[in-house]
Amino acid sequence: MEIMTDPYPEMPGELEAALARVRAEIESAKDIPAELRSKIAERADEFISMTMSRSSAKCHGGQSGWTSWVIRNDDLNLIQTLAPTGIAIVAYTTTAVVSPAVLVVTLIFAALKLPLRSGARVRA
Repeated sequence: MEIMTDPYPEMPGELEAALARVRAEIESAKDIPAELRSKIAERADEFISMTMSRSSAKCHGGQSGWTSWVIRNDDLNLIQTLAPTGIAIVAYTTTAVVSPAVLVVTLIFAALKLPLRSGARVRA
């Protein structure tokens, strides 16, 4: 009997398919400036979360769940909202020597990691 390291493995190719969907959505987004699309697509894995699901059915000697990958569409929508504003802010504050795309991507991904994303509440 083979002992598996992950008792609930993902379907073969599922992660790659999710990454391809995220990259396609980024490339087709009209609100993301063209110069940012490739930089954001390089970090496509940050828009995907692993979930584990388990069946409530009684399972005798078989698998009762599996791992799957879900795309965080809220984060993709936030990127589409922040990207044009970010490029404007960074372009205004940088010189012609530095490419604003790198700084905008850094700002956007920093915004995605704000405490509000984890469910924290803002106190008035």
